[in-house]
Amino acid sequence: MAFENDNAASMPEYYVEDIGGGAALLDLEGNSVKFEEAYIIYEGERIDVTDCVFSYEELFGVSFRNVAIKLEENNKIEEHHDIARTTQTFEIVKDGKSYFGEAYMTWLE
Repeated sequence: MAFENDNAASMPEYYVEDIGGGAALLDLEGNSVKFEEAYIIYEGERIDVTDCVFSYEELFGVSFRNVAIKLEENNKIEEHHDIARTTQTFEIVKDGKSYFGEAYMTWLE
């Protein structure tokens, strides 16, 4: 994500981006950081997906596959594959502040 036109006062501390199978909150150096809550904004509805968070070595994020399964289990989609290869908006909350970003939903089976 580029912030070339932003000045230091207006630059966000973190940003949301897809990281190959998940959405992560990244600092300005591109490092994954831990956060408290996660939501997907699906068809205008804010759905809590904090229980879909994973941690692996230095990586911390929201699993796209688990989000898709959760949407299926909650009757938001018919099959978890229905949301594959779509772009979705995620809200990630750290220190009480929300950060939004779009992520392309892909995962390995």
